[in-house]
Amino acid sequence: MKNSNLHAGHRQRIRKRFIEHGLDSFEEHQILEFLLFYAIPMKDTNELAHKMLNEFGSLYNLCQSAPKDIMKRCNVTENTACLISLIPEMANIIEKSKWKNNVYLGCSSKLGEYAVSLLMDKKAECFYVICLDNKMRLKGALPVAKGNDFSAQIYIRDISSVIHSFSATNVVFAHNHLNGILEPSQDDIDTTKSLAVSLDYLDTNVLDHIIVCDGQYYSMKQHGKFKGIE
Repeated sequence: MKNSNLHAGHRQRIRKRFIEHGLDSFEEHQILEFLLFYAIPMKDTNELAHKMLNEFGSLYNLCQSAPKDIMKRCNVTENTACLISLIPEMANIIEKSKWKNNVYLGCSSKLGEYAVSLLMDKKAECFYVICLDNKMRLKGALPVAKGNDFSAQIYIRDISSVIHSFSATNVVFAHNHLNGILEPSQDDIDTTKSLAVSLDYLDTNVLDHIIVCDGQYYSMKQHGKFKGIE
């Protein structure tokens, strides 16, 4: 009973600290310890938090891992593993939820933020078509290719289908790099120009191509790599 009271008091102090100050003053193991309160009742979670972080190297690596991998490597329950893996999934969904249709995306910074929200959780390279109306308001976005060689996979008919489904007059391309290089390759630039020429015949303007890598974005238009149809 004494140990139970001790743990209860500790948990209450942690919760109070979070309510009053947020997580800024917490170290990684303390954040994980706090999270584990909600999967493991009436037990000290400090030692387990240290063990899990030592196993995966960082809180980021841990949370990005699959539940089955966490269960196997840390000898924890499915409930615990799912709770941990749920955190980044929820963060991505919450980030996307702020981008409602008809929001104005008429500047590179807004387009860049939106592209990051689309691509930040992707484990493979994806190519998106972002559709806008003539007032630069978001109509929707859909992927048209996935993999490493976009030039062999992207078809105008697929892009046209997305454009038609949203009745878009302007589009922005966006895709992610997993190689750690933010700048576009020459193939990225050539593909963008080729697609822009084809879509010009369909009375659709290609405004920009946004590259996303490690939570950052690169606007081809902003860096003079793409100026549309000349």
